Amino acid sequence: MLVGVVDGKIKSTEKEGIFMKTGMHKIFISHSSKDAEYVREIVNLLEVLGLRKDEIVCSSMPPYCVPLDNKVYDWLINEFQQNKLRVIYILSENYYASAASLNEMGAAWALKQEWTGILLPGFSFDDITGCIDKTRIGIKLDDTDKDTLNYRLEELKDILVEEFGLRSMPPIIWERKRNEFLRNIELITKGAGDNGKTLLTRFSDFIEKGKTFDLLGDYTEFCDIKSCVNKEAQNIIKINTYQNGFDAKVEVDDEKELNQEGFAMAFFKYVPCENWREFRESGYHLEFDAAGTENLHTVQLEVKNSEGYKIIDEPLYVSTMESHFSIPLSKKMRDSSVWESVSELCFTMLFNKDCVTGNKWTLSVRNLKLSK
Repeated sequence: MLVGVVDGKIKSTEKEGIFMKTGMHKIFISHSSKDAEYVREIVNLLEVLGLRKDEIVCSSMPPYCVPLDNKVYDWLINEFQQNKLRVIYILSENYYASAASLNEMGAAWALKQEWTGILLPGFSFDDITGCIDKTRIGIKLDDTDKDTLNYRLEELKDILVEEFGLRSMPPIIWERKRNEFLRNIELITKGAGDNGKTLLTRFSDFIEKGKTFDLLGDYTEFCDIKSCVNKEAQNIIKINTYQNGFDAKVEVDDEKELNQEGFAMAFFKYVPCENWREFRESGYHLEFDAAGTENLHTVQLEVKNSEGYKIIDEPLYVSTMESHFSIPLSKKMRDSSVWESVSELCFTMLFNKDCVTGNKWTLSVRNLKLSK
């Protein structure tokens, strides 16, 4: 947490009264560490909007916290002095019981930073004291008027999209993520987070009923399957999508170009990231059918998270006869948390003679799903 005010005065290395903001535009999450569970969900919602790592400061949540080997007070005071901040106050009884949090509030007020107030469940506007205005409209997370709550969150989204130049997302995706956020806030309030239970996602209803989830249909409703090669000639791969699958056709001009470093990839890019933790903990498998033309022998399957970890990274041996693949998520990585931010699902064809021969081949994938 920032201590921007020391003994009632702003600590500064600049000439008194002059603060040169030459840095970045950032969001600063001012909060009590005792409210970290709520803060985690709020940061998750910000990530959905597409904010980058260096655009968020949040002391209780890596990687947005104070970097290694820095002095906490000096680093955070520099953030306030050098950057244009939108401070988001996470207001609660814990907040007002924290001297460090109140110092953050004082620093933001003194430096005239923009701010938004978010009131945690159980805290009311009448409880607001200090240098911020209790009559200023904020977001009350346990507001009984759900239409108003949804509207306020929409307003915050629009403000941040405009301020940070973010790409807008389809309304249906925002509504999913917003509803997921609000359900998790309710669960934390009821004590689910403290008891180690998995918080809800948009997949929870499917999982509770043991239903199969159609990965292909869900993705291609809004997005095209993407392609990538590590060559300048991007047109060497073409993807055709069908109701139940896709074909990735690759043609290299010269077979001599095949080497250990080359590849062509068909992949699903999840923006924002998807939370597959419930699938993993409920015993689901990643399943699909795959086949290749005679020149294709091995395909590398990768599932990556937002940190770049390859949660799944294994070869698929394909032939002209269609084969069924079933990969249990529970056997991949002991730490369930790595499944909370799935960012890519990739089918990679490596340009070496163990994987491909000749100069053209096709990978066919059908019935891609998560099922028990």
